[in-house]
Amino acid sequence: GNEPFLVINSDIWTNMEYDDLGLADEDLAHLVLVDNPPHQPEGDFTLAGNRVHDNSEERLTFSGVGVYRPELFAGLMPGKFPLAPVLCAAMQTDQVSGEHFQGSWMDIGTPERFRVLNYLVSDDDDGR
Repeated sequence: GNEPFLVINSDIWTNMEYDDLGLADEDLAHLVLVDNPPHQPEGDFTLAGNRVHDNSEERLTFSGVGVYRPELFAGLMPGKFPLAPVLCAAMQTDQVSGEHFQGSWMDIGTPERFRVLNYLVSDDDDGR
């Protein structure tokens, strides 16, 4: 449809509340950023106030949680494509807001990180 929509990457685990995520009328995207995990110390984007940019050395990591307007994807061909260039183009026109989430978040995109998460949330003493 024409309404903004929430996207949550399937390879993350978090205790984030999604109810308060929103999108200002002038923005095409709202990104949730987190502290840089050990496997990505360089981060992805900069957060200045509530504006997201791709132009600084002090970066945070994109959490995989974002709210998007369909207009962000206008003119793109259907199918698989990288999201970062689309977001960076919208950042050039200051149409990407963001926030820094400091709760529990973990990228579980590898078998090892998934095992670590299972160990951390397991009630078993042996971590299975």
